Amino acid sequence: MEGVSAMNRKRRILYGANAVVVAVVLLGIFIAVGYFATAYNKTFDFTEEKLFSLDPQTEKFLEELDTDVRVTGFFQKNSPGASRFLDLMKLYGEKTKRVTYRLIDPDEDPATAKSYGITRYGTIIAESGEKTKRTFELTEEAVTNLLIMVTRKGKKRVFFTSGHGERDIRSRDGEGIAFVADDLRGQGFEVEQGNILEKKDEWDENTLVVIPGTRKGFLKEEMKVLEEFIESGGNVLALIDPEEKDYFKEFLDKYGIVYEDGVIIDPSSRIFGGTPIIALVSSYSGHPSVRDFKLASFLALAGGLKTKTGGKGTPEILCRTGRGAWLEKGKLLHSVRFDSGKDVAGPITVAAVSTVPVREKEAEKASGTEKESQEAKSKGESNTSKSSKKEGRLLVVADSDFVSNHYKGFSGNGDLFLNLVKWMLSEEKILNIKPKKPKSSTYFLTPTAKKLWFAGAVVVLPLFIFATGLVTWRIRRKR
Repeated sequence: MEGVSAMNRKRRILYGANAVVVAVVLLGIFIAVGYFATAYNKTFDFTEEKLFSLDPQTEKFLEELDTDVRVTGFFQKNSPGASRFLDLMKLYGEKTKRVTYRLIDPDEDPATAKSYGITRYGTIIAESGEKTKRTFELTEEAVTNLLIMVTRKGKKRVFFTSGHGERDIRSRDGEGIAFVADDLRGQGFEVEQGNILEKKDEWDENTLVVIPGTRKGFLKEEMKVLEEFIESGGNVLALIDPEEKDYFKEFLDKYGIVYEDGVIIDPSSRIFGGTPIIALVSSYSGHPSVRDFKLASFLALAGGLKTKTGGKGTPEILCRTGRGAWLEKGKLLHSVRFDSGKDVAGPITVAAVSTVPVREKEAEKASGTEKESQEAKSKGESNTSKSSKKEGRLLVVADSDFVSNHYKGFSGNGDLFLNLVKWMLSEEKILNIKPKKPKSSTYFLTPTAKKLWFAGAVVVLPLFIFATGLVTWRIRRKR
């Protein structure tokens, strides 16, 4: 009996020791996992649409960010907006230590809210140095562009010409362009419309001059101003409709861009519910302004362009229609057909750009101004450089309707315009990030599949469980 008792004691001691060792090992594993999870925080997003991850464009920007930015969200503490803000900013914080964030409830801290001029919940403010920008949109696109704007060097300006029947940036009717003007302001650009001769002295390399369609031609003095601006490193984006092309033919010809006679007819637009006078554009070149652009654009009553060598600039094609379109040379009647002996077969170019080397005198002047600017900076003074670029840019689109309030929302029209503006002003960093939406994952069963699922769940599975239990019972009984 004593031997049995001794064996039992040894067994209990052994089991106890094993339990202690296992507990210590498990505790060590939990501590190690907790430490590494905290020190090397890593999340995994297994959703097909990457709903809980930042866009690759945002990640690239954050990797290159070399300035500290603080983002403040003004939300009620327990509101859904506050949770969404913290979840979104956590993703930014995981990618870079340059971005810090905080949540302030205006009701609990009215003094801070007042110091920032907060008048509504949901305001998001980004600060970097002395720069401050704000947005009311709680989306990845809005927050990323807020960071870009607050870390941007210098101000970028988009100047729309007026005085020739151009589309109005204040007008919100179908013919106006207030919607694209709003988009530009939302991207951090300064937007203005005015007379060329009155405002030309305010332009510099950070200015883009946009001709948003006209109803009459420019004065010779105005055309000369545009030429000098381009050739000194400036940027001009001309949206010219076919009926006004004659006003600009000579001007465009100097830079290797030819505006052809005729209007584009595109039967393929009927597939999308359009009419043949609306050109479907889905073919984009490898040029940086449209290289990664994937959306279709729709241009109504657009003209055709072609490029030639021998001008002041180096022209490149940006966008074309499909092969099914053609440039109609005749009158636009109720029914039009392609005339192989008269019309021009597609694809038809609708947008082209010409890069113009800065003239030597202007380059020397720019170089001198740049040195003066650097000296002024070292002395703590400010100096606005007229141009330090090595090239001017003239970009032509053979249509102005696509930016109008009526057509701006058609597929990629608004995004295409923003892409062109960003490239012209060397602001490719500003992003167009489409909101992510979960896809419907509904699976519809065929009648046969329904029967198989029913048989498996109601018949096969219960029988399997019963058979397993029966076999186990018989084995134990034999023992």
